[in-house]
Amino acid sequence: YPQLADVRVMRQFPDKIYVQALRRTPFAKVSIDGGLSVIDRDGYMIGGLFEGQEGLTVIKGLKRQKIAAGSQVHDQNVKLAVMLIALFRQDRQLASVGLGAVNVDDPTRIVCHVQAGEAHFEVIVDKDNMAARLKTFSEVLSRGGLDLMQIKYMDLRFGEPILGQKKAKK
Repeated sequence: YPQLADVRVMRQFPDKIYVQALRRTPFAKVSIDGGLSVIDRDGYMIGGLFEGQEGLTVIKGLKRQKIAAGSQVHDQNVKLAVMLIALFRQDRQLASVGLGAVNVDDPTRIVCHVQAGEAHFEVIVDKDNMAARLKTFSEVLSRGGLDLMQIKYMDLRFGEPILGQKKAKK
């Protein structure tokens, strides 16, 4: 039962049995070998998709691997992605931004596909100082004054954010 983190069975004499189960909480979806599976915050594979998982962030860019339901994904890039998703969820400003996908193919260039209202753009960070980089992103969003519809990407790997503008349509 991969959806369960822990199961305890207790017997009370003479004729009672108690079963206590701790369910894994879906945290993200992982894209491996062309399919999507759900993992919990600790990286345990819960299984395939099921109802209510539409809003989970997709982790992309993982190496091909066979992972059985109920086993833990032992991939440093998955751990990076889980940490990044958790940082997004912990910050009130960032939690209001939709984090659709995280591509961790290159830990020096982690690409987050975000949606803020009607605007869709990429936020680029690296494995170093992720919390500080995302704090910068949160501060930029809270200041306002940016036309997010015109942003193609926001690169936060350097001292100051670098904004890439979308090309004007002709």
